[in-house]
Amino acid sequence: MNKKLLSLAAALLCMGSMSVLAQTRYIDKLFPNVTVQADITYGQNYQVLTGSPVLIPLQMDVYTPTGDNATNRPLVIYLHTGSFLPPIVNGSTTGSRKDSATAEMCREFARRGYVAAAVSYRLGWNPQGDQATRTGTILNAVYRSMQDAKTAIRYFRKEAATNGNPFGIDTTKVIIVGQGTGGYAGLAAAYLDKTSELNLLKFIDPNTNASYVNQAIVGDFDGFGGAVGVANNPNWAGYSSDFSMVVNLGGAIGDTSWMEPGDVPTIAFQSVTDPFAPYNNGVVLVPGTTFQVIDVSGSGAFTQTAFRLGLQTPMLNPTLNDAISQKALQLNGGVDGLYPLYIAPFTPQAGPWEWWDSTMVKQITINPGGFSGEVAHRNSMMTNPNMSKTKGLAYIDTIQRYIAPRIVNVLGLPGNTTSINKVEKAVEMVVYPNPSEGDFSIRTQNDNLIKSVKVYDVIGREIRSIANVNENQLTIARDGMNTGIYFVKVLTEKGEATRKLNLR
Repeated sequence: MNKKLLSLAAALLCMGSMSVLAQTRYIDKLFPNVTVQADITYGQNYQVLTGSPVLIPLQMDVYTPTGDNATNRPLVIYLHTGSFLPPIVNGSTTGSRKDSATAEMCREFARRGYVAAAVSYRLGWNPQGDQATRTGTILNAVYRSMQDAKTAIRYFRKEAATNGNPFGIDTTKVIIVGQGTGGYAGLAAAYLDKTSELNLLKFIDPNTNASYVNQAIVGDFDGFGGAVGVANNPNWAGYSSDFSMVVNLGGAIGDTSWMEPGDVPTIAFQSVTDPFAPYNNGVVLVPGTTFQVIDVSGSGAFTQTAFRLGLQTPMLNPTLNDAISQKALQLNGGVDGLYPLYIAPFTPQAGPWEWWDSTMVKQITINPGGFSGEVAHRNSMMTNPNMSKTKGLAYIDTIQRYIAPRIVNVLGLPGNTTSINKVEKAVEMVVYPNPSEGDFSIRTQNDNLIKSVKVYDVIGREIRSIANVNENQLTIARDGMNTGIYFVKVLTEKGEATRKLNLR
């Protein structure tokens, strides 16, 4: 090889090495291949699909990056969609941990270096009963799936503690991602943690004047207690069910009052014309009917609550100004963590990330009941009219690019762009009114005085700095600040806190 070609080859090799080195684990897809361990049993519990409760194995598929020897990888618990009924029986083409979109999302996490578990949970509710039956059975279905998600988390921690950590996870870094119906389960796991929250009026059975969810029978929020051996089977006592973040793709929360300061942050994607879960507040209907099930809050509503409570703080940083984040800011009104999907044509649409083999589906008939794959295909096409793998992969790419830096920030992984830590989360600080059309104020606890305040714009420029405040309340004049998104960083006697401000 002559010297010129040798120099060119060396330069290309150097450029290639620089490209690899420039990539960041958990942000970029470093691993081209993924290994799947299928049908792992992570517990067992009682399912009520038809008739009496039946003890069933709880199973999952675990996705890991091929050839990766790391032993401290964050864990993603992924909950599939399906209306708490099996595919086709639910009138839809999807509803399994084997669904195309569920499997691809888990592969995408593994390609970035995570361990991702596609988790099946217990199914069963009665969409054809009267109002009380529909409401009661769906609430119990959400409750059981929430318990199962926590069972899966405990299983991984148990395996790490007693079996040599065969999945190579970091037990302190766990998140839940819920798709469609799985979003209901993930949000309940994140925010439903008090018995009083089950006693809201809409959760009370008018026939008994008690909550539809009877913890004396089904167990507590983690799946312990209840009618053991009859309706509930505790799994992996002694291990924590805690996790650090929840991501919702098209689900909803039972009630925003479940959310409190100190809860985990959330990211949400949802079609604004979703016919299954309201984008803001509304009533869930039985698919294909006008039968009401229950009032819930969709992504547009519960992310507003999360933002107001400061739950999004661990994700926030002025340097998150990538193209995907900037696009989201144009759509979400300044509520970080919310990605509204405006899908043309603006007809009822849901789950644009989903796709399926229509030829295979149309051939399915499930008996007894005569459930038809042909009917399920037509139903699903009504809310995903231009379904294709290409379309699904495009949405999944957007989702992954939006959530990647935010997960990294929350979990404190390599490449994180924020210095916000657990000490900062403990600082109670409110910026109000928010959104604001003029001046805005900051307030901390009475025993925690503000020392200084800095205000940044979305590209990280410091535009306001106030020192020596020594009060627990401060009003800041707008004074020419343009309409847009700002970050208010407050140094107090007990630590720092950052809040996003939307000026209109």
